[in-house]
Amino acid sequence: MRKVYLAAAFHRKDEMKAISLRLKELGVECTSRWLDEAPLPHGHEAQERFLLDTAQMDADDVFAADTLIRFSDDLSTPTVPSRWCTASRMEETGMAHAWGKQIIIVGGKQSLFDRFKARIHFQTVEELYTYATQQKYLATWRG
Repeated sequence: MRKVYLAAAFHRKDEMKAISLRLKELGVECTSRWLDEAPLPHGHEAQERFLLDTAQMDADDVFAADTLIRFSDDLSTPTVPSRWCTASRMEETGMAHAWGKQIIIVGGKQSLFDRFKARIHFQTVEELYTYATQQKYLATWRG
């Protein structure tokens, strides 16, 4: 787990930025450029171009990582806010799976595919930090 892509609902961008900085302190590089992306421009054509470029950037960033970390949404209510419905994080997880990346889920199973045995699950971000620290130690120990 040397390079990670953080996948989460867009409204969690600030939270993910803070997590990326903490992971960096633990020696983990974050490839998620969406955490620093500019706001959506005005005008239909400009927006479509921006969204296409952003999709390519995100796919490139997933490909560049060795691990994708997806943060589950709160599914405790019968409906979810419409802003979650883009579900790009789910497609990014599918790309990571197809490309043979390690996948970590933080916050509980959400997708049917979260049941694959190879997926690593943590309930909290603190558990993720502990794992990252252990991985750094193991990498140093192995040389």
